[in-house]
Amino acid sequence: MRSRKEEVYKDAHMTEVKHRVRGVLLGLAAGDRNSGPTNMAVRFAESLVANKQLDLHDVGARYLAWWREGAMDTGPTAARVLSLVDAGEGYEDASARVHQAQQEGERLHRLQEQQGQQAGHSPAGRQGAGL
Repeated sequence: MRSRKEEVYKDAHMTEVKHRVRGVLLGLAAGDRNSGPTNMAVRFAESLVANKQLDLHDVGARYLAWWREGAMDTGPTAARVLSLVDAGEGYEDASARVHQAQQEGERLHRLQEQQGQQAGHSPAGRQGAGL
């Protein structure tokens, strides 16, 4: 059984946590004109409140339900993951697949930039550029 002092401390701590969570959500709302990330944060907070703990399955189900309702501005990464999950892929596999595709795209982009820079340094490249 907890002492009165422990109960007071627990209540004070929970009040502080609630104020911080409220501040985070208000900050998101103030900083996000399109409301996409704010909506995701709200779904996350609703899950925490409903379950009294982090339940990734519930968070994912809430995100997916929101996505199916026509979620606005999820961002390209979340949109890709949620579309794969909606098609039947698991969250872990969908996330890994999107992450890998992004890494490959970044590598290709860097390679294209390097090739473009090298083309300008050749005699033909300099001549074509009027140098």
